[in-house]
Amino acid sequence: FEVMDRVKAAAGTARGLAARLERSANASGRFSRDLIVRLASQLFLVNHGIEDAVTDAPVEVALAVQPVLDQARNAEVSTRWCERLLEMYRKWAARRGMHVIEVGSPESRLNLLVISGFGAARLLSPEAGLHVLDYEDSADAGRTVARVTVKPTPFVLPESTAEQWALLSSLLGKGPAPASIVRRYRVDSSPVIRDLKQG
Repeated sequence: FEVMDRVKAAAGTARGLAARLERSANASGRFSRDLIVRLASQLFLVNHGIEDAVTDAPVEVALAVQPVLDQARNAEVSTRWCERLLEMYRKWAARRGMHVIEVGSPESRLNLLVISGFGAARLLSPEAGLHVLDYEDSADAGRTVARVTVKPTPFVLPESTAEQWALLSSLLGKGPAPASIVRRYRVDSSPVIRDLKQG
């Protein structure tokens, strides 16, 4: 019922944006590009919200990005790659109006993210697996690998950050670690991203 209420509120926002778009077009004779983008994004979210409500999908997930240290690269390079991936997920969530909670480890600089919003579980679950950063220049040949783990969070997080970390780490550690390659990235002179899951 909570998800349905949120969908209704989001649909109301979409109706408000549509009314503003119509008023601005009547007043100026042109459609506002900004309002069109905002309305399209809102309709995209409402569609995912309806699908979440109908399929009873979770709307909140825990996401961890951890280095795979069996490579030749050092720990600092692996940590930087993990931080870069986490930042990509933060920006991805922000563009979709999702809420992000950062949960930091007492021992590590790396964080876990709790991302909530329409479509969060369905859109982020396929991200689970290995994300490989390739280096093509001969002087720095090799790769850096990060493992992304995604699990639904069907509970209210405790107040304490240490308790949050322990609870999420336990949840993310359940089951076998995802080992298939999801995506390969190259960010040097000829950048390219290959999505191996979706072709």
